[in-house]
Amino acid sequence: MKRQYLAKCLLVILSLAFTTYVFMNTYEVVFNKDIILANSVSKFTAQDEVNAIIQQFDIKPDANQQSYDAEYNRLQYLQFPALSSNLYLEEKRVINDQWYVRPNLGQYVGLDKDSHGVTVDYLIYTDSSWRTLPAPNQIEVGMNANLFHDGHQLATYKVAEKQIMPIHSIYVAGKATSRQIILIVEDPKHGVYYGFSLVETS
Repeated sequence: MKRQYLAKCLLVILSLAFTTYVFMNTYEVVFNKDIILANSVSKFTAQDEVNAIIQQFDIKPDANQQSYDAEYNRLQYLQFPALSSNLYLEEKRVINDQWYVRPNLGQYVGLDKDSHGVTVDYLIYTDSSWRTLPAPNQIEVGMNANLFHDGHQLATYKVAEKQIMPIHSIYVAGKATSRQIILIVEDPKHGVYYGFSLVETS
């Protein structure tokens, strides 16, 4: 009888612990908070690198600019067909003025705008893992990438630039005349991050 009672108590404690853990992780995502014991969001290591890229693209558009860029209301996922890899996306996560990332997603930030107020270029940042991009070193210059947005809309890109940088060094992306995605993939285990410039082809 005593063993059954202890077993029931242990089951109740484990159930409560699991429920609490799930609640904390859900709370992190819904309310955009960082809780010590939860892991649904984590602080991105390359904070200065993200800020530096945003500053590089912080340029006011020419008032006489006549380009008309298609508006992306929501980015959904970035696909590398040659690698059979899909990186699912959500908007940036900022907690206490720090960049955060979800472990199974890439976060995107709108950079510069054209003279019509449409966001032209984007920054996507993520951690390397089996849930995101498990082998960023396999992404090579010239490789095709598909950006799915706003339902079934598709824009095609090509990798124009690749750099492997030590953490806490700044990636200076080359500016393209076409629409551009800067992709930052962090690999903290090896003390590096990958910087890619993807340029629109259609």
